[in-house]
Amino acid sequence: MTSTGDSSNQVDGSNESERLTFVFDDVVRLTQIAFENCSGDNYQLFFDGVSQGTFNSNSYVGSTLLTSFAVEATQQNDNFRVRSITYTPAPVPLPAAGWMLLAGIGGIAAMKRRKKV
Repeated sequence: MTSTGDSSNQVDGSNESERLTFVFDDVVRLTQIAFENCSGDNYQLFFDGVSQGTFNSNSYVGSTLLTSFAVEATQQNDNFRVRSITYTPAPVPLPAAGWMLLAGIGGIAAMKRRKKV
């Protein structure tokens, strides 16, 4: 990651705001982002491009469905790092599949009953 006048490959806020974006192929449920070296540093979180505000804690804990999130350094010479990200695949809704399964079982039962007669 670099910006104009900054040869560092870190999101450190030198010269201008720098943003690190994580993109997922499918919708995921983000539950935690852990940071290190966060003492006195502020960062801004973006979920699917929408700002969630400015934070300065060692972790973000929540339960948010998203396809991307970004961390942006908001001050010059920030030293924080993303230590870990905890997420799970989003739950797949099954109500329609459940009705189709019941209809299929009912169809098989009807065909079996018809053969007996």
